[in-house]
Amino acid sequence: MNKKKRNFLISTILILLAVVFTILVKVVDVKQVGVNGTSIGFATVNQFVFLTTGVNMIWYHITDWLGLVPIFMAMAYALLGLVQLIKRKSLFKVDKEIIILGLFYGIGSKSIKNQKDFCDSLGHLLDGIGNVLVMIFFASTFISIFKQTNIGNTFVAAIGNIISTSNFNGLPLIILVFILVALATILVPSTTVKWSILSVSVVPTMMEIGMTPEFIQIVYRFAETVTMNITPLLAYFIVYLAFLEKYNQSDKKIKLFESIKYQFPYTLVLAITLLVV
Repeated sequence: MNKKKRNFLISTILILLAVVFTILVKVVDVKQVGVNGTSIGFATVNQFVFLTTGVNMIWYHITDWLGLVPIFMAMAYALLGLVQLIKRKSLFKVDKEIIILGLFYGIGSKSIKNQKDFCDSLGHLLDGIGNVLVMIFFASTFISIFKQTNIGNTFVAAIGNIISTSNFNGLPLIILVFILVALATILVPSTTVKWSILSVSVVPTMMEIGMTPEFIQIVYRFAETVTMNITPLLAYFIVYLAFLEKYNQSDKKIKLFESIKYQFPYTLVLAITLLVV
């Protein structure tokens, strides 16, 4: 028996043993002896081991982390298949073992129910992904470089100073905060980063005139919602561009400012609606 056949035989035996053991766990000596009354197979053996060894947190953490190993392995195989597909430029040149693993996953997750689903998934696996990957690369580079400049954080800090030194009260102050936070979101779309900078000045200023912290949070969240959809510094903005590119039926390419122009009416309507509310 050559090495290839021997490895195939060993793999087949291990798979069969895993299947048999899984079936036995589901049907043999199943009792509600687990945490919160959960059912456990081989309950007598499990109870004996538990009563003998007790609770060992070291083994608990080890087995807990080991549960992540199959997930990382699946992700590694998926990434390997994607790399092979991009380099070899043909699905049929990808290692058949990786395709079979993907097929098993599709069947297990019920996303592949018949041969038509399988063929469709192969045919549409990477439709238009080349352009998307290129856009993601340059968009992530631009966002990273912009963050390194700290222009956005400096602008947000300046806005905080404007709010704290303003002499507005009541509704004018609310409108001022709403507009300035909306503008700040264009340069710093991160909610937590903006709030960590603005809260130091905005919260005390608005609480001095009787506004509660909860209401201040509402104004803040409403304001950033208005312009979140038009900032190219948002990581998910590239997804919006990808969909525009995919469903664009004209011969003319959609540029960045055009994509923002499409969203601007929604921004305007949302801003008016939230201010009225």
